Amino acid sequence: MNQYNADDYTFLGLCNYGKPLGVVDSMSYLIGLIDSPEHEVGNPRNAKGLLSCLFDVEEQQENAAELLKVQKVLLMKYYYPQTPCMLTKGWCPIGAVLGRGLKPVKLQREAKVRAAATGIWEPVSFKSEKSVADSRTVEDLFWAILSEAFQRAHERKLYLNIIASPGWAYDSEVNTLSEWSTEEINLSGRILWRRRPED
Repeated sequence: MNQYNADDYTFLGLCNYGKPLGVVDSMSYLIGLIDSPEHEVGNPRNAKGLLSCLFDVEEQQENAAELLKVQKVLLMKYYYPQTPCMLTKGWCPIGAVLGRGLKPVKLQREAKVRAAATGIWEPVSFKSEKSVADSRTVEDLFWAILSEAFQRAHERKLYLNIIASPGWAYDSEVNTLSEWSTEEINLSGRILWRRRPED
């Protein structure tokens, strides 16, 4: 397993080596399932490209069938997104997971300002205090999603991946995804279809 410093994977750690960076206060993250700890999404450059690409593509899809069709072309093989590209403000899920003592099989970040990071975990037994529907903060929503994603990873004998990258505008990305029914969300393979708790 790679050695890492948990402080390097907090919001500020990824944003500017621990120092505030002007007006950058938001981050996007994506949770997916993969077949192996050697999956290409374990490379931060590949992970960042996937996050950026999916963020734009998701806003253009009116239904799950359209999304799945586009994903066949765009996604890496054996990568199964469990969320849309999510948004946080001043908080990083990878740093939070490390803070809870959940050790990754693999973890890497770019060595630059506004660095993307990507981590891979084996499925573990983890239960969130709140459900996705009851979550009102980005932190609560993340833990609720993680709980369900770990369960799915366990059932499918897959690994869990989290990608995180500073950027995007939390306050201006309001309701940018189409409203989908529970049936459409299930068809897409996602746990939810919104970027923020308040959407």
